[in-house]
Amino acid sequence: MSLSMSLGESSKSRLYAQHLTTDLLPSLEATRQAIQQTEHDISEYRDLAERLRGLEQTGHAPQTTLTELGGGCYVDAQIPDTSRVTLDIGLELHLEMGAGEAIEYAEKRAGVLEKRISALKVREENIIWQIEQFRGAIAEADAGPKTAQAGVVERAA
Repeated sequence: MSLSMSLGESSKSRLYAQHLTTDLLPSLEATRQAIQQTEHDISEYRDLAERLRGLEQTGHAPQTTLTELGGGCYVDAQIPDTSRVTLDIGLELHLEMGAGEAIEYAEKRAGVLEKRISALKVREENIIWQIEQFRGAIAEADAGPKTAQAGVVERAA
């Protein structure tokens, strides 16, 4: 009986450990990376909104800026009218809009991303809880045969 319990507990331990290493830990890492990326995106949208507010304060006067051509090469560029901007909204879609509309878009996008952060953090907490449960189950499965063997030895004595 001790041998069959040992095999069963060992099999459970391996199964739990496999699930932990192939599913839960990678899922936790992916969730944490998604949180970091989303926090970065929120920062970018907030920065965009601030820069657009700065453009509005200048009265949309012409601006001179450095523009990268590629390969670390920059040129001075003249922007004659800053009242309209073009936003890359993803999926290779670009929208031209007024600076005020762009500020509103950036703020709304940051708000949506903040909600995503909340959902990701709930997911992270859930995965951490599952990891703790599986680690406990592994420890219990590993301890099971030893406890059973100790009981058999005590009875024999």
